[in-house]
Amino acid sequence: MMEGIAVERGEGGNHHQNPHRGTSKGSSLDLLSGGRSNRLRRDQDRTKYHYLEEDVFSLMMMNNVFESWFMSGPWLLGMVTFGVFQIGLGILIIYDQWINTREECEENKGTTEACLPFNIPLRVGTGVIYARYAAVILVLATQTDVLSSIQTMLLLKSTSSEGWDKIIGEEGSGDNRSISGRLWIVRILIPNMLKLIQAIVILFTSFIIIIQSETIVDLLKDFTAVLVISHADNLMFYLAVHGYFGNPLKQKAIEVQAVHWEIDTNGENDNNTDSGTPPAAGDTFCGKLKRRLNLRVCILGMLSMIMIGGVTFVVQGQYSGRWVRSRYPRCYVNTPRLIGDGYCHYDHSPHNTEACGFDGGDCIVDGYPDCFVDRPDWIGDGYCNDWPPYNTEACGFDGGDCL
Repeated sequence: MMEGIAVERGEGGNHHQNPHRGTSKGSSLDLLSGGRSNRLRRDQDRTKYHYLEEDVFSLMMMNNVFESWFMSGPWLLGMVTFGVFQIGLGILIIYDQWINTREECEENKGTTEACLPFNIPLRVGTGVIYARYAAVILVLATQTDVLSSIQTMLLLKSTSSEGWDKIIGEEGSGDNRSISGRLWIVRILIPNMLKLIQAIVILFTSFIIIIQSETIVDLLKDFTAVLVISHADNLMFYLAVHGYFGNPLKQKAIEVQAVHWEIDTNGENDNNTDSGTPPAAGDTFCGKLKRRLNLRVCILGMLSMIMIGGVTFVVQGQYSGRWVRSRYPRCYVNTPRLIGDGYCHYDHSPHNTEACGFDGGDCIVDGYPDCFVDRPDWIGDGYCNDWPPYNTEACGFDGGDCL
């Protein structure tokens, strides 16, 4: 590791210890941020210094892949966190939803029903719609890995003259192009690409959970589980800082907390631009845009448009009846929005028919899948409706009222 872990990238590139960092003491309540007091001090210096994120991917950046003949502790911790807890669980969730969709498609073969992607519900209540948009805002506010990974790669690009090799403790390696290229790929590109990949998987998983939840409780329950998975890299770093993985890894994690370098106070370095450099004649639109807008704002805006636009597309399809027409292509009704709205429209023909899925399932009695009646609320209401199909075996003899 490098001496004087806190690196200021200024004139001369001298190394010096950050006066605000270098302690392992943090708030035990702030598990995901790695210490509230450290976070507050770092936020106070954000206009002057850029700090590495407190996660296992920063640990990988600051350490060699191998120690002797074995993978080093930081890289082993990072790969386990990435492969098992983040990518592993995220892909399992997506695979499980895909399997459920495929099974539904197989069951609907030869019937009047078609299958919808990821089992999107035909209709949801107003409260669920509000919870969906609130969940999107929470996802965008808490999932910062996409932003930080791209920004770190741009700030520490291999062609930079700012001394990225000093920042990762390999001063002088950047002078040799051959060594410099391999080192930048291993220590800068790979950790941040892994971080970016898991962030995209988690975002996609969160989106699937948001659009397919039918109740607020299910939405919040599943969303909270994905949120914990997305912060596994921060949680593992927190455990490392507090010595749960041994003192050697603890010291390496504390060193990562202290790494910082100076940036322009106007934030131009964050945009990967050279202060005062006019755009080239053949500059692209994206290049000009990056010179005018903050990189984080651009990425956050793009993610917001994708996720909010996707949720809006799903909601509009539920209220316009587009999903009803997709699921029941032989159901010809003037008011498709009434199908699957939670109420059995027994007096609206042909809603309560097989072609319309018996009003999108609203006219199917819970517990009696073969019971098809006009008034499912009469089943088990305490009164014996002594006529078919209510008082039949398929309907449990009026839900037990006629026994």
